[in-house]
Amino acid sequence: MRLVVDTNVLLTAFWKNSAFGNISRLPNLTLNSPEYALEEIRGHRAEITKKAGIDSARFEQELGALSKQMRFFKEEEYRSSLKVVSKSLKELPLHERGAVLDDIDFLALAHERRCALWSNDALLKRQEIVDVLSTRELVLLLRP
Repeated sequence: MRLVVDTNVLLTAFWKNSAFGNISRLPNLTLNSPEYALEEIRGHRAEITKKAGIDSARFEQELGALSKQMRFFKEEEYRSSLKVVSKSLKELPLHERGAVLDDIDFLALAHERRCALWSNDALLKRQEIVDVLSTRELVLLLRP
């Protein structure tokens, strides 16, 4: 199974015994994300190190491991899907569209890769171009 993973889910990779850690180790699971997610993670470095109880060296080590565990795509690899997704979001009410546009890279990559998006953002489920699975839904789906 292929999935695109949003930044909020990726942030949990730094927590001990996180659902992300358990799910990401499953066989036959390919995780992807836009390179943009790495920038977002680095932008939350202070918050992550504090909440996870790790130092900067450990943060870098975990980020390196995450980078090896997943594939991060450059924008040009899904740029054509950005336009498709953007057009499809015009169906959403204006007050929701802006919030969903914040995650357009994740939606576009999922569209490009023809896979679901792993996100706990309920608002993303309101769009209809890609399937969005929450952590809870993914756990239930992957249960043996």
